Amino acid sequence: MQIERGVVGVRGIAVALALWGSVAAAAPVWATERVPTPIVDITKEYVGQVVTVRAAVTAERPFKAGVRYILKDDSGEITLVLFERAKHGAPEIRVGAVVEAAGKVDFYKETAQLVPARGVDLVVVAQPPPPEPPAPMHTLSQADRGRRVTVTGVVVDAVHFSAGFKYILDDGSGRMQLVLFKQVYDQMKAPETLDVGAVVTATGQIDVFAEDLQLALGNAGDLVVVAGERKVREYELGRLSGNDHNAFVRVSGTVDNVQAVRGGVEWIVKDATGTQKVRMDAVVADRLAAPLRENAAGAQVIVIGRVRASRAAGLRIDVALPTDVRLKKSEVTVSKR
Repeated sequence: MQIERGVVGVRGIAVALALWGSVAAAAPVWATERVPTPIVDITKEYVGQVVTVRAAVTAERPFKAGVRYILKDDSGEITLVLFERAKHGAPEIRVGAVVEAAGKVDFYKETAQLVPARGVDLVVVAQPPPPEPPAPMHTLSQADRGRRVTVTGVVVDAVHFSAGFKYILDDGSGRMQLVLFKQVYDQMKAPETLDVGAVVTATGQIDVFAEDLQLALGNAGDLVVVAGERKVREYELGRLSGNDHNAFVRVSGTVDNVQAVRGGVEWIVKDATGTQKVRMDAVVADRLAAPLRENAAGAQVIVIGRVRASRAAGLRIDVALPTDVRLKKSEVTVSKR
């Protein structure tokens, strides 16, 4: 699933660039001494050369090896490619900010790219303007695709996909999906607070996937979470049956066996009444607390998940979020990656 995030309009770019004049005096000396190159002048003759640009961040597009930012000045736009290996020392970059960036010029499919070697080659010279008041969800539609908005709602469900996590938000007037890619989820300081029942205020770009409205976050700083109370019925493992298909359950027991399966990991968890399989896809298993991720066998755990039952595969519990698995009688949560 490809989602382009946080597209900013021409008016927003003009406002952001205008802010530069008011903060230039406060910028680092090395930043103000650079001579920015107009983006329109960066042609294939510049390939391999280091140039500096000053531009507004109009979109953010995470990919497996890092993040691509679309930068736009008065003359044109360029793609800033920030690889994971170069992120150390980089500032927090948000859509709508004005940045000054230095890097080597490259081209990919006729598109100009700027590739910084170090995080310190980026500096934020103007923060984005404050977000608008939350928009009622019932007022949003597919016609708003690409619009940057703020919404507030209660998390009523959560699922994962290969590249991250989706949370269903409800504000009483409508619903939409909040999408956190892995890079954004991993930025969260307290991911355990983002769960069913939490109240969330989020700012991002509206997109549409399979007819569903989505709000994609470009940065964990665009998310404010007030933890709520999640009530899930507790079951003994041996009491679960096919009649519980699709139900959310809370179980506890000892991890008796750990087995790698296609796309993730499967545990056999037992208590005094029986055993059940607990399945976690890689995006979940890779973010468990370190003791569970490295050697779960023998651990006493508490698991929240959805029961899946079929004739072919039998019964199992699918886990949606890393924070839905924890050590029993422990405050251990997900690891910081």
